[in-house]
Amino acid sequence: MTKQEVEQVMMDIFAKSDADGSGALSLQEFQKCCRDADIGLTRKEVNILMHQCDVDGDGQIGYEEFVPLCFEMLTEILKDELLQEKRTPSELEVFLVQIFSEADIDGAGALNPLAMKEVMKGADFGLTRLQIHSVLAEAEYDEDGLADYRKFAPKAAEMIYRLLDMDTQIERAEAIQNLTASGQDFSTVHGYSQADVEAVITQELQGADASSSGMLHMSDVQKCLKASALQLTGVEINALMSACESDPSGMCQYMTLASYAFYILQYIAQEAAYSGM
Repeated sequence: MTKQEVEQVMMDIFAKSDADGSGALSLQEFQKCCRDADIGLTRKEVNILMHQCDVDGDGQIGYEEFVPLCFEMLTEILKDELLQEKRTPSELEVFLVQIFSEADIDGAGALNPLAMKEVMKGADFGLTRLQIHSVLAEAEYDEDGLADYRKFAPKAAEMIYRLLDMDTQIERAEAIQNLTASGQDFSTVHGYSQADVEAVITQELQGADASSSGMLHMSDVQKCLKASALQLTGVEINALMSACESDPSGMCQYMTLASYAFYILQYIAQEAAYSGM
């Protein structure tokens, strides 16, 4: 994101987190605020920011003072981390296989997108939700919705490495801006606006919900997405499935998916346009 975008996101989240309107957040509120911002901050980065901002040690962080400095502070933190902790794709591949296998309790060698999503979130790479979904969209899933994570690890490692490379992401952001300026429209996906995407997916999922419970099994969600009027690609369906939040029985609240779907599809469209340049 640009400096202005980071500042706006942080200001909005800070303001919502400041329940008493004091203009300052406690350290606990600040931690939650940074997590809610979903700009790819790791726990380590949040802790560094927190201690740098609480200069007088009073346990309060004034956000009017913090926000203008946020972008520069994050940039310096990221530069330091890239120098100290930079992994090659091959090292990331080995690490991914290790953490996926730890989640593979049955030793089947395959995981569903929800399990892999939780593994990647737990690894604390510093990826946003959209970035995690875009990575999982590239896995090859069988008819049971499972992916061989050893085959997937090389591609995932390469994508994660690129997503964590600051220069690459700056280049991507500039490319998307240039594409938009030249007339490419990312305000719709498959010709549908944000409101239309939500409406179409909501209607289709509700149509499959015979009991009107607001819950559907993951397999039924997948069937609806495959048959959707949006004419979704396999990559898009994979990404949307990874965004579902299900209980142990495989049931998920589909309205959350419907409201979030457009942003996933838009991100994938931007990524495809950037890759094709």
